[in-house]
Amino acid sequence: MAIKKSIEVKLRPTVAGGKTPEPLKGASRIQIRKDSLIELTGTVDNGRACYIERVDPDATGSSQRREAILWLTPDPNLGRGVAKVSLPFREAGDLNLTDQYRIVVADTPSEDARDILFEDITESESSAPIQEVWTQAWLAMLKAEIVLKDLVFARDKRTFRVRSVNGSETNNCRVKPGLAEIVIATSVDGNEGSRDDQPSDLQIPQVSGLEEQVKKLNDFLLVSSSDRESNTGWHGLVLHGGSGTGKTMLLDHVSRTRWGSVHRVKASDKSKDIQDIFQTVTGQARSIVLIDDLDELIDKERANRSTVINALVEGLVSVRQAICDKEKPPKVIVIAACRDYITIVPEKLRRPYRLQRAILLPPMDMSRRTAVISSLNPPFHPDVKEQIICDLSDRTHAYNGLDLQKLLSTIDYLVAAKLHHMQPEAAGTESDVRPKPPADTAFYTDSLEAALLEIRPTAMQDVNLKPPPVRWDDISGQESVKRDLRLAVHFITRPKEEIQKFIRVPPKGFLLYGPPGCSKTMTAQAMATESGLNFFAVKGAELLNMYVGESERQIRDLFSRARAAAPSMIFFDEIDSIAGSRKGFGSDGGGATSQGGLNVLTTLLNEMDGFEDLRGVFVLAATNRPHALDPAIMRPGRFDEIIYVPPPDPAAREAILRKNSAGCQLAPDVDFARLAQLTEGNSGAEVAGTCQSAGKLAMRRSLDEPSSEGAISMADFEAAIAGQRKQITKQMLEGYAEWEKQFH
Repeated sequence: MAIKKSIEVKLRPTVAGGKTPEPLKGASRIQIRKDSLIELTGTVDNGRACYIERVDPDATGSSQRREAILWLTPDPNLGRGVAKVSLPFREAGDLNLTDQYRIVVADTPSEDARDILFEDITESESSAPIQEVWTQAWLAMLKAEIVLKDLVFARDKRTFRVRSVNGSETNNCRVKPGLAEIVIATSVDGNEGSRDDQPSDLQIPQVSGLEEQVKKLNDFLLVSSSDRESNTGWHGLVLHGGSGTGKTMLLDHVSRTRWGSVHRVKASDKSKDIQDIFQTVTGQARSIVLIDDLDELIDKERANRSTVINALVEGLVSVRQAICDKEKPPKVIVIAACRDYITIVPEKLRRPYRLQRAILLPPMDMSRRTAVISSLNPPFHPDVKEQIICDLSDRTHAYNGLDLQKLLSTIDYLVAAKLHHMQPEAAGTESDVRPKPPADTAFYTDSLEAALLEIRPTAMQDVNLKPPPVRWDDISGQESVKRDLRLAVHFITRPKEEIQKFIRVPPKGFLLYGPPGCSKTMTAQAMATESGLNFFAVKGAELLNMYVGESERQIRDLFSRARAAAPSMIFFDEIDSIAGSRKGFGSDGGGATSQGGLNVLTTLLNEMDGFEDLRGVFVLAATNRPHALDPAIMRPGRFDEIIYVPPPDPAAREAILRKNSAGCQLAPDVDFARLAQLTEGNSGAEVAGTCQSAGKLAMRRSLDEPSSEGAISMADFEAAIAGQRKQITKQMLEGYAEWEKQFH
């Protein structure tokens, strides 16, 4: 049976006669036949979110679309084209039993109720203060299972009606204990749905670590909600920043101001839904429109993206027109949230009187992390609290606000468990005396380490290429290369003021070049391990994608995530595959000669040009073919430092031989100094391979001649060297020297 998107039905009551009081549990369930449920959802499972709307918008009653949930009817005699709905839902949605309705399956499940605004509609005087009946209303709502606008909760002493849920007047949300914040307003002068005599100020409370951004937002809200005659164009704002920077939290704070009716545009909304919302707010005195996840709403993969964008534009224009034309203009505030204002929000939405203003919520620096951790009341002894918070702030680079909440919650749990095990036992029973955390930083060390290991920053959770635990000591030789890269780490980890005593603009791009097998990649891994930087490693060829625009998107995303995870390091191995010369080099060249490759190169150049804004981001790249790189990638501001990684010298080769032979059974005649001379001109990888080849020869001899000495001899090493083909040629080394001359 083919799955339908919608069906048309007539409504019937779930309880015949309508005289028996109906329970609020399941009030928003729309009961339909089994075959109709399968047609709409493909299953017989209950609980699928849907919308119900009147087919004829000119009929009597409300034409507003309302959310509901689909349910299999227990009535075996229910006819096709008929649905049963409860009396509370019919009254809340202004639905009748005469009109034709359309049931449409929703793309996303019902939300959880986070913010519920009740209205006290008690008709007679009640001796019970409102505060005393909050708990009763909450207990009744738990039984309701689902809460929606205009649903009535009648208690013994007072009666309440839902004004809005999550700031929306159409939401149908699941109720979970302890999740939602309940606010109770009162009716004034019999004007149903009005708020208090004086609306609350449109201001939100301060948020730890976001003081500057909250001040800017409050300034915008103050100006936008004022009565000034010139206030005709400051109603649109975008909050933008990476994941977990606080965008949704600030939107929720705005929705709880109770300044005006709140309408939320969801990512799944169609253009018609958006048009309806803006049509509604132009007819109201005070309204707030919140658009969370603007990225998803106007995603480039969305089939009707242009239609949705046009609906937003038309809605904002209609608000502007209503403000200018009406004698009593509406006050409308529109706030959206997305990752990046410039790249996400189309130009037509950024024009004056639309979403013109933006506030960036940046990744947390150490001072902001300290403020957030302190505000979470960590379970540390007062005498050591400040020291531990400071140390923890220094170790949580790339953690956003939500990450820190998870981290502190985990620490709290681990410390509580540790204290529980320290609790004394009396006569085999638990004592009521609970030990307090000691004033000793060592007590918390294992809990902190375990929590940091368990809770990783969001920006790093799906990084697949992590550096193996390589140390500088694991790399034999290359002392000058190590010294240069150790200095590079200081450029992004030391305070800016300290660096600028010596260098005004420190370099942030380093290129390693040299023959293959000379530890360029291993050097990058050691740098990441020793420095503690968040490490983003990628081979250039892995960024090339057959789909148009996908490679460019991956590069932009890579740099974006590195910014969010600062201090961090991006390592491009084989960078010549994406940064090759635009002119091509014949058989010796390579890289970005196609249009797609050109776009990839251009994107990379643009991202690297932004180094001034990439605080704490270090870019390291490696190539065996520096002559194939596009000249633009070598200009100052991109790769400022060029480091030659040569073949190992005799001392380095001897160290490589000793390290790779350690633990093996060697004959007394093995002379490592002599072997280092015999491997002149070999790469580090080739020298290491010599040890493996010699070991294989000795093992084969031991198997063929059991009576022979089972040890690797000097002759085995010499045979391995003689049978090895060198990858590094004289012409190759001369080519590197010639290429380097252009930079001196």
